Amino acid sequence: LHSNCIEFHQAANLISFPSLPLNGLSDIPECIDGIIGEGIGAANIDGSWIGSLTELSCEDGYWMKNSCDDFEWCYDGMDCYDEMIYTAHTGNNLISYPFDECCEITDVIPDDVQECIFAIAGEGMATLQTNSGWVGSLNALCPNEGYWFVSVCDMEFSYNECTNNGRKIVELNTPPYEYYQSSKQ
Repeated sequence: LHSNCIEFHQAANLISFPSLPLNGLSDIPECIDGIIGEGIGAANIDGSWIGSLTELSCEDGYWMKNSCDDFEWCYDGMDCYDEMIYTAHTGNNLISYPFDECCEITDVIPDDVQECIFAIAGEGMATLQTNSGWVGSLNALCPNEGYWFVSVCDMEFSYNECTNNGRKIVELNTPPYEYYQSSKQ
């Protein structure tokens, strides 16, 4: 078992699971009233999940809509990371990030995979692959976060082990201005 905590703010949250809740969708807090994945979704109607999303996946990212105030959800789950292999198609791919710490994009994504990625978007931040490298507000991938990988080719990959080489990655948690995240990003 692996304990994990995810912080939710009111409205849409782009997340992933480093461990899957033991009872699947029935473990999702009642404040979450909708989940959207890549091409699938479910709504919590009177305590029952209805829609094409019937189970959570370690490899996928999800938009989860919180209808309550900000809260932290802690749960026990089955650990996901075991040399996960991601399959990405040309276009937009909503995927997870499996590690327990933030790592720079250039360290955690293999070089040959970086060549296939046009852009990566997280919740409220993004980066674009240019001839000069990655440019944008997103420079590291972090735990419990989901990401849109915009791929220019079909590929299979595994993340490089997150080592950070002694560097500390700082993620800004509080934006200077209030905003409401939307799944229509």
